[in-house]
Amino acid sequence: FLVNKVPLVEQQCNAFLEYLSPKYEILPLSGETAAEIPIGETLPEHDVIILTAQVLENALRDELITLDMFSLLIFDECHHCQKSDPYNAIMTRYIKQKVEKSGTRLPQIIGLTASLGVGKAKSLKDAVEYILKVCANLDAEWISMIVEHKDELQKFNQKPKEEVKPVSGRRNDPFATEINRIMEDIEKSLATEASKHLTPGELKPPRQRDKQPYEQWVVTLARKAATLKDDGVSRTIHAATTHLRKYTDALAINADARTKDALQYLDSFVTGLQEEGFDSTDEDLVNHFREAKQKLQEYAAD
Repeated sequence: FLVNKVPLVEQQCNAFLEYLSPKYEILPLSGETAAEIPIGETLPEHDVIILTAQVLENALRDELITLDMFSLLIFDECHHCQKSDPYNAIMTRYIKQKVEKSGTRLPQIIGLTASLGVGKAKSLKDAVEYILKVCANLDAEWISMIVEHKDELQKFNQKPKEEVKPVSGRRNDPFATEINRIMEDIEKSLATEASKHLTPGELKPPRQRDKQPYEQWVVTLARKAATLKDDGVSRTIHAATTHLRKYTDALAINADARTKDALQYLDSFVTGLQEEGFDSTDEDLVNHFREAKQKLQEYAAD
């Protein structure tokens, strides 16, 4: 029985002991104990082995054991069987042996998971391909679901009750007004500093600073700055766009959460800059926040 985390070894071992002991010999193995136990000699003496996938992969790699020593491999949380995960390394060995040594005795494979997931799929086709990929990695021909004992399963699968409460936006938002003022000052300074290198159109920001077009404008400006030959102007634009991004984030936090959370976010950003040490360019930008901080604290306290 394979698990992907050390704490699960003991947890699953206790479950097996409850139902199978003393009739069957059960052995838990993890990285903490495997070094002290001669795996190749110990495994044949036990009926059920609960171990981390990395321990099994290491033993297979070092040729201490072979896959044909097992009659059944159960992968817990089998959706992890992909990319460089130890689960996938084990199954790569399994499939290679199956293909190259046809007829070789190999263990049966069972994968357990509450959900295979769909990765980063954004379409039905991508979701299906993701699931099929995981199944291919596990050499799985069937996907099975609970049918007969659904009622019993529901006892352990409690769904939270959803309750939607509409919350109206702030009628007056002096915090957002002050942040917008700071951003406008930075934009004006930026336009002056970069006017010899970028066009007025490139330096003109979208009107709504809390929307996606504004964020895209900031990112585009930062990319163009990286291509400038004037290192001083490039540094100025890079620093300014970094601060503008942080203020944009603060506007979003203020809109969806508490004002004091947005203020804390900005305070942490400035504190981090101070700890790292910054030049005169950062000093000028940080002064915008310092000068407005008392007002912002008052707004956050309301």
